[in-house]
Amino acid sequence: MPVLFLLMVTSLCAQLIQSQLPAVSWASDPAFVSVQPSSSAADLKMEPSSLMDCAALCSTKTWCSSFFYNRLQNRCLVFKGVYFDKRGLPSTAGAEYYLIASDRCPCQDGFYLGRPDNLCFFYLRENKTYNGSKELCQANRGRLAILDTLSKNELVVLNMQLNNADVGAIVFLGARRHGEDFKWDNDNMVAAHNGSIQSFWAGNEPNTESCLVLKYSTQNLRINWHDIGCGRQGSGVLCEYQHATN
Repeated sequence: MPVLFLLMVTSLCAQLIQSQLPAVSWASDPAFVSVQPSSSAADLKMEPSSLMDCAALCSTKTWCSSFFYNRLQNRCLVFKGVYFDKRGLPSTAGAEYYLIASDRCPCQDGFYLGRPDNLCFFYLRENKTYNGSKELCQANRGRLAILDTLSKNELVVLNMQLNNADVGAIVFLGARRHGEDFKWDNDNMVAAHNGSIQSFWAGNEPNTESCLVLKYSTQNLRINWHDIGCGRQGSGVLCEYQHATN
């Protein structure tokens, strides 16, 4: 079963549309009505376009997680990541935002699904310690995020870029120190600082602290892993949600 991530938003999805591919449905997010990023920010664009053509285009791209469609401009903007914060997006008449509607990551409950790895994020800008972050995730039927693959880290980086994350933001991850090493909460070992593509340790990390955090860096706009004291406060909470198997 693939692991899913959740992302909390403050609004509910609205209008549902079915693309030409039955496997993918899309729902509009009313929080993003009449706002739109610039065309240069899109991973792919198409104009002129209809709404159904835009949905079909995004459906056929296995990396596509969301799209903006402007009814007045007949413009389609396709994105690998998802927007959950409209601050900084310019007002644009006719613009609507669409994301994947999935029973495994229901947009009506504020979840966003990222393709192709079926990652669904829950992110909340709250200052919490490790225990506080863990409790918040558990209260939402989840756990602290386990970023144990390259694709998961890349998706987090992408979404932090799209949503103008605070530089230096610190978020606890689902891992703790075990002796000289760190172990994820799924019992997999955290990759050592040895050049592995699955290791995002910052230079001279880890040190001797017990908890693992990600820190959003200005250097190449990427994530770096650091170890810090578990009693320190982070500046955001990132949770992972696993649906029960039948």
